[in-house]
Amino acid sequence: MSSRVASSPLLPGLALAAVPASVAAILFVLACGVPGVTTDGFAYLDTAKHVAAGHGAYYAVPEGNLRPLITWPPLFPLLLAPGEWLGVDLLAWCRWLHALLFGLLAGGALLLVRAGGGGLRGGLLAAALISLTGNMPELFAMVYSEPLFLVLELAWLYMLWRACRSSGYRDVIIAGALAAALVLTRYAGAAFVLGGVVALCLSRRPSRVWRAAAYAGVAVLPVALWLLRNSLAGGSAVERPIEPLPFDADWLINVWRLATLWLLPAEASRWVRHLLLALLAMGGIAGLLVLWPRRLSVPGARRCLGFCGLCVLAAGCYIAFLAAATFASPREPTLDLRMLAPAQLPLMLALARAMAGLAGKGYALAVWGAALLLVGTGAWRAANFAQDANERGSEFTSVAWRESALLEAARGLPQGAVLASNQAEAVYWHLGQPCQPLPTAAEQGRDQSRLDPERVAKLRQAHEGRECFVLLFDQTWPWHAPAEVNERDLRLTPVARYSDGTLYRLGD
Repeated sequence: MSSRVASSPLLPGLALAAVPASVAAILFVLACGVPGVTTDGFAYLDTAKHVAAGHGAYYAVPEGNLRPLITWPPLFPLLLAPGEWLGVDLLAWCRWLHALLFGLLAGGALLLVRAGGGGLRGGLLAAALISLTGNMPELFAMVYSEPLFLVLELAWLYMLWRACRSSGYRDVIIAGALAAALVLTRYAGAAFVLGGVVALCLSRRPSRVWRAAAYAGVAVLPVALWLLRNSLAGGSAVERPIEPLPFDADWLINVWRLATLWLLPAEASRWVRHLLLALLAMGGIAGLLVLWPRRLSVPGARRCLGFCGLCVLAAGCYIAFLAAATFASPREPTLDLRMLAPAQLPLMLALARAMAGLAGKGYALAVWGAALLLVGTGAWRAANFAQDANERGSEFTSVAWRESALLEAARGLPQGAVLASNQAEAVYWHLGQPCQPLPTAAEQGRDQSRLDPERVAKLRQAHEGRECFVLLFDQTWPWHAPAEVNERDLRLTPVARYSDGTLYRLGD
């Protein structure tokens, strides 16, 4: 009786029937909703406008001064530029572009896991896990470069998997070109340049050292040309100072805590989330210990180990690079689910492949029951996000920002007055006029008791004797000082208090 239940297609069908429906629903939501925009998103949108106008990779957010794009790579703004050429609103263009990329991510995950030996059901499970776990729907509903980055990462994994299983150079060169595209989308893509070199060196194929060198050359050359352009045009390769900081073990603990949110939402008990992640980690180690000695005798074992190993290697290289970026510069990246998504992607692929392998070894009932639970949880979380995003919007394009009382008051300020704000990019976008960013806290935002003196001097220089108004929004960033510190160090005079912030006049 149990064998008939385990081999029945009913339970896998129930577990995976939600996949195409969930993907279609999210695509519809993304296509109909307004994408959210943060400070980085405004830079991408403004760069796309200047690229479309023939100025090159330059942007003017938020001060209004045209300067070369250095802090961010150029590939994502280049994909936004055709929308401007076609006369399409850039937010609408990004909305449809990300819907397309979301579909490519789900479809690509299915094809990749099938190529790795997971079969159709393993591929469908991978599509569901990739699409519905963590904050993937949120990423694709924002003007972020991550959607493009994740699709390129998926393509890179596929070509690297092929390159490690072949002896020629074609797949190696394509994988190297994709690695270059990853870096030119987000500088964190450098992790996958290293990951590809390591994977090719471990592939045991003829001329593996030469193939790894060819891969590295193809991956590095376009990036080197872009960094040379940055140095010549803006005096800096990436605008990130190198200043080693002591390693803090709490960073790894925070990575683990965030990883517990990949499969279960924050509403779930933290003990359940930690236990699930620990069980998956221990299961992976146990599977390696069991399969490795039997890799030549168990059908499909080598293929499964190779595929999962490549995915774990990619995730490990990315986390190692993220740690290096965090502790090698005072401008460390923010550690959140968005930042960990490139590690989440390959690990979810490995999980889907491992579950498909277990299902084929007589554990179908348990595997597809777990799949149903995980996919259902992800679909529920995505549906809640979609409802909230459509009702209230996201970030600076939300209803609250579009109806901002402080922004409305700023529209009535005298012509020619200088504007400054702790949300200067949002002011620039909504009002269509330059806005000076408020000085951050001192010591790269770590000393909240005073403002950065160099940034204070820069703001006063932009003031140049003209009347200057400060829009201090209640929504702020961790690197900004408290309102009372701004009032003291900038000698601000309150003009009016509104529901979302305070309007000040800057003192001389």
